[in-house]
Amino acid sequence: MEQAKKAINQLGDGHRLILTLHLLEGLDYDEIAEILNIREGTARCQFARAKQKLVEQLKQQNICA
Repeated sequence: MEQAKKAINQLGDGHRLILTLHLLEGLDYDEIAEILNIREGTARCQFARAKQKLVEQLKQQNICA
């Protein structure tokens, strides 16, 4: 779990924020869009990019295959 936290902390602020809002806070994309003042589609796209970056970080740390 510590390695996963480290990987999340290595992400940029925007990626870390959107992952936190969706995964940890349990917000829907429309709620995230409202908070960040962006469209729902943009929130979905940013989450997908953040998730991809997180997987890359985990692979670099040999946590994810």
